[in-house]
Amino acid sequence: MGGGVGVGGGEVNGEEVSGNGGDREAMRERIREWRVERCWEVLHALGPAAYCSFRLLFSLHSFLSLSLFSHLPRNPNTIPKFPPNKTLTFAQKPFTSLPPGEQRLVLLMRALVGRPPVVLLDEVWSGMDDGMVRAARAYLRGESPGGGVDGKNGRQGIRGVDDTQAVIVITHWEEEVPWEGEEVRRFKLG
Repeated sequence: MGGGVGVGGGEVNGEEVSGNGGDREAMRERIREWRVERCWEVLHALGPAAYCSFRLLFSLHSFLSLSLFSHLPRNPNTIPKFPPNKTLTFAQKPFTSLPPGEQRLVLLMRALVGRPPVVLLDEVWSGMDDGMVRAARAYLRGESPGGGVDGKNGRQGIRGVDDTQAVIVITHWEEEVPWEGEEVRRFKLG
């Protein structure tokens, strides 16, 4: 976050705003605020607070699946949440200091944050561990914590992509596609 700009900061260029005088400045400010809010949303949904929770959830599930502990509750809501400062600490790290899996997550965050009309995910899970993949898939499908109910498919959570976006997933493995059923159009080459 060098240079004092911060997460989601930076100038809003003239092409992004319409109107005159004060209207343009108000529009610029709304765009800046949306960018910052969206950056923090994506950081929270895909950063360590999310993928560490998935790691803990599945480690705990494996631990509880041992017959000795099968009488204990398996409610994922009982798993402790990571504090918000974990996301802040992650946001302040230079990209080059991150391990490969976290670098891949940051690249995914960057692809999603501006809500472009087309998102291209080429071997997106490469280098990520299971917790990272599960957090990213949940976010893309609208199953990550927070947000409202997705009216189209009734999912609860923050959506990484919305109905105005198309996502192209390039992969060698069909099971890597985050969506199923009618949400997907498959094209096989060769």
